[in-house]
Amino acid sequence: MIAVVLGLEYAAAAILALEDGGLARLRARLSLAWRVAREDRLAAVWRAEEAGGEHGPAPWRSLLERCAGWWLRADGSLARTPGGWRLSPRGRRDAEMVVRSHRLWEA
Repeated sequence: MIAVVLGLEYAAAAILALEDGGLARLRARLSLAWRVAREDRLAAVWRAEEAGGEHGPAPWRSLLERCAGWWLRADGSLARTPGGWRLSPRGRRDAEMVVRSHRLWEA
């Protein structure tokens, strides 16, 4: 019985540890995926505007990308127009930082 209880305590500690546990790792991965989805959406609209047009109605590939688009719209970073999406001044500033950072990393 002692071994069973110790095994259960070990499993709980491995899952629930604040910094190295399974839940903490899952939270970190989800947080990174959320950040990447938002930055990708901002960069896509930025590149479309840079090319001289609006970002048309994009096929949202995943639920995370849909949620990121909705979040950016509610946040005020994106504005929906009849032709597609446009960046607000705040969204333009954030998108510039994202695109510049990516260009620096690629260089």
